[in-house]
Parts: sequence; structure tokens; C-alpha cells
Amino acid sequence: NNLAFCYQKGRGVHKDVKEAIRLYGEAAAGGHASAQYNLGYCYWYGEGVKTDKSRAIELFKQSADNGNAKAAQMLKILSQHLFMK
Repeated sequence: NNLAFCYQKGRGVHKDVKEAIRLYGEAAAGGHASAQYNLGYCYWYGEGVKTDKSRAIELFKQSADNGNAKAAQMLKILSQHLFMK
């Protein structure tokens, strides 16, 4: 997840959002809560992937279920703004 973030933001490496998405995806599939949140963020805002709000919410839920407080907060905000059913 840390390496993916570096690629996403171009910190210490050349910015490569596609590589960041790949790395986030691997870590998210392994149950890494921060990677699930970060990948969800990318899907929500269309950063390196096509915007997919449903996929983003799914990843935020997985991340929150794995104990990520930022993901839980994001879900709360989204539910208050009627982005979620």
C-alpha cells in the first residue's frame, strides 16, 4: 500500500497511477484495509480508473469492515449525501 501511494502521488518515484492501481488491487484482494480504502478513493474520483461509484462503495465497505476508520467516515458522509442506497 505504501509503494502504491508513492506511485499514485509521484513521491520518490515517477508518478504511475496505473501501477498504483495494480498494487492497491493486489493488497486490497489480500484484505489490506488501507489499500481497499485507497483503491475505493481512486474509483470514486476516477483517478487512474474509470469512475465507478458502486465499486468504490463496495471497497469502502470492505475497508470499514476491516477496521479502517477513514472508510467508515467516508461511508457515513456518503450516506448523508444520499450517494448510497
